[in-house]
Amino acid sequence: MSRNFPPRLLVLACAVVMAALPAVAQPAPRPGSFSEAMRWYQDAAAAGNARAQFLLAVKYEAGIDAPKDLVAARSWYARAAEQNHPLAQFKLALMLERGLGGMADPIAAVGWYEAAAQVGLAPAQYNLAVAYLNGAGAKRDRARAFAWLALAERAGVEPASSLKTRLESEFQPDELSAARALAKEYADKLPHSPY
Repeated sequence: MSRNFPPRLLVLACAVVMAALPAVAQPAPRPGSFSEAMRWYQDAAAAGNARAQFLLAVKYEAGIDAPKDLVAARSWYARAAEQNHPLAQFKLALMLERGLGGMADPIAAVGWYEAAAQVGLAPAQYNLAVAYLNGAGAKRDRARAFAWLALAERAGVEPASSLKTRLESEFQPDELSAARALAKEYADKLPHSPY
């Protein structure tokens, strides 16, 4: 048995449902100004939100919605990096390597590059390879440099290919074989998604 509802009743039912929707699913409030938005970032960052910490660091580093402050940027990158935020780990490593927002610390930079590289962040893989190749912040290690260059190349980092090719030409056959095996070992440990 099928029921046919009168059109007026159907329209009335739709109107009731539509009127109730705004009360149930209201959009999130939006900040009224840049200073209010900055305060929201600061509150979320202070509460421990890694993404907010990273974005606040970006704002301080670039001077967006706040005066440029590299010390604050480095501090917020560090907080997000400690929560395993790969982009924050990479940006912190850059700041440590270059001495931005504080003293240069190439050893700590290598550690943060490695943390980001291990989850698949290609620019970190490349910078880590260069650090191993030059012995900057880490003991010079051509095999590790080659392995990280291979991963960065696979991810599309343009300069990694030419540097890897140059390095290949400098290896003895057994060294090249060992470096390729190390690259495979690193690749096998990478997660499927870098983030």
